[in-house]
Amino acid sequence: YVSDLEKTWATFDANENGVLDSREGEALTKYFLQEMRDLMVEMLHEVFTAVVNMAPLSDAQRAEAERQYGQVQGQLQAKYDASFAKHLHNSEAITRSLLECMDINENGKVEKDE
Repeated sequence: YVSDLEKTWATFDANENGVLDSREGEALTKYFLQEMRDLMVEMLHEVFTAVVNMAPLSDAQRAEAERQYGQVQGQLQAKYDASFAKHLHNSEAITRSLLECMDINENGKVEKDE
């Protein structure tokens, strides 16, 4: 995980000064929100698949469940997209909170070693 963190830091510390400023923090926030959105959609499908596979269903029932999921998947995607857009609209406030939480030594800056 350390190498992933190193890569993430290098990606978002655009000016390479060892500190995440508010602009860089906002880019990180937007990236995180997008990743969470994609992860939630993926997790929902994985949970659905697990439930269908564990249920005592015939092949026909399993196929029907998958067909019905396919029908509502677009509606679910739209709800996730709307939620994502709402959070993205509030990304400045989320960024402030995120940077405040990341500022472990409370010096008003988010430095790499934090």
